[in-house]
Amino acid sequence: MTISVEHLSRSFGAIEAVKGIDFEVGRGETFGFLGPNGAGKSTTIKMLCTLLHPSGGRAFVNGYDIERESAAVCLSTCSLARSFPRGECPAGSAWFCSSTP
Repeated sequence: MTISVEHLSRSFGAIEAVKGIDFEVGRGETFGFLGPNGAGKSTTIKMLCTLLHPSGGRAFVNGYDIERESAAVCLSTCSLARSFPRGECPAGSAWFCSSTP
């Protein structure tokens, strides 16, 4: 799996939960995503799993844009999705996103 994040942000009204972060994770790398409560870790993961839309920036998972190619992101990361008819990921099911291709 590869992940590329460029200036990714997410706001909830006046609260800026994720503030323009940048990082890359290459295939086979181990990546620690650490921070205090409220730092935006879960919000970032939800955006990478296509469960939340970013307010700004962009991100790619396995080369697929999380906004324009959300179904491809899900299919490329969700091993359980392949068992569904037509291969779709059930919307709103965070546990379907997995690091196992």
